Amino acid sequence: MAALKSIGTLLQDSGWTGALVEAGIASPGTADSFLTVSSITRTRQMHQITGCSLYKLLKAAHMDYLKETDEQPEEVPSFEAWCEHRKLQSPQFHFWYMVLSMELVILLLIRSFREANFFLYCQSLAELIPYFFANNNVNYAWWLPIHYRDMVTLEQKHPQLAQEFQSGNFVVHKSSRQFSAMAID
Repeated sequence: MAALKSIGTLLQDSGWTGALVEAGIASPGTADSFLTVSSITRTRQMHQITGCSLYKLLKAAHMDYLKETDEQPEEVPSFEAWCEHRKLQSPQFHFWYMVLSMELVILLLIRSFREANFFLYCQSLAELIPYFFANNNVNYAWWLPIHYRDMVTLEQKHPQLAQEFQSGNFVVHKSSRQFSAMAID
């Protein structure tokens, strides 16, 4: 939830809520509620939709670039290199690329909970830390690195607990079904 609120801070006044309203996905009040995460499930769904849309737009822009370029095939930059170049050229591209990257990290964090995957949980925590600093979420920026350090050093300090966490017991399992675990708040 903190990560969703953090990205809400980033998206404040970006036009994201207006785009959701214009696309007919949400009413103005509902779209604004996604910034403050009034409903975790609906906010997560909106970020899934936004992530998919941004990625499709990103790939379409790259395909347009490939069609318009006069460079030889071996001289054409890779997709990743093209993205890095575009981020330097356009502040707007850089912003929406950062939004997409943060949304993907948040979705990885949710996946780590659902799959009870402790390694993925630690990896996504490490990737979230810079976003909390960038979005000026002071308490999370301060305490998340400490929590991350505690999680990665768990093996040395408390091997039995580390084994339990690696077995998926850092979340609550709603049922025996796959992908049904929930984070403990």
